[in-house]
Amino acid sequence: MAKISKIEAQKRPGRYNIYLDGKYAFAVAESVLIKYRLMKGMELDQAQLAQISNDDEIAKTYNKMLDYLAHQLRTEHDVYEKMRQLKTPAEDIEPVMQKLRGLHLLDDHEYAASYVRTVMNTELKGPQVIRQKLRQKQIGELDIDSALAQFTPERQLANATKLAKKLFKRYNKLSARRQAEKVRQGLTLRRRSLILSRKTNCWPKKRQRLGGAMRNARRRIMKDGLKLSRLCIERGLTWMRLSIG
Repeated sequence: MAKISKIEAQKRPGRYNIYLDGKYAFAVAESVLIKYRLMKGMELDQAQLAQISNDDEIAKTYNKMLDYLAHQLRTEHDVYEKMRQLKTPAEDIEPVMQKLRGLHLLDDHEYAASYVRTVMNTELKGPQVIRQKLRQKQIGELDIDSALAQFTPERQLANATKLAKKLFKRYNKLSARRQAEKVRQGLTLRRRSLILSRKTNCWPKKRQRLGGAMRNARRRIMKDGLKLSRLCIERGLTWMRLSIG
């Protein structure tokens, strides 16, 4: 048995030095000090000392994760991988995860919802691209579905229209057909997708007809920002359809 002869606060906030039998023995986090009610005159056996040491390691890892989470929202996978990078013992990872979940500092459902809100307001990405990004973060499908519910078809169409206008402007020096291909490719890459389908009966047979139709579409979009789907209907261009997702 060893007796605590002195407890002193370190210069670092939340850390305390423990002296046993008149000699420095170890340091602990404030949470560990409170958990075990460590105080001067208390006697500790080897089993207690081992448990205190283990809990202090968990406390140090927990504080590192608090610092990691302070900068931005993280997923459970992010935090798990960070602890692995820090070479945290496998048996210490889950206790830290449980504590963070209990304090709602880890919440994949909220992370997914926040991510979707940010992307749909600041970027012109489609829902499939967002879904892939969240999957890479190991977010569950139910959480992804719930988060994407706020990205309504109307909002997707508005974003797709903005992107199409941007692409039409970027490629305005190309021929009408080449410009249409570039816009389609740009939208498809973002999973919006503007699809030109040869399976419909209204596919223009003459190059001149296609060029004129696309030039008219481009002018209308660039002039007053009409939604692509409405524009296609008005022009009778059933060979062009907007597929959200």
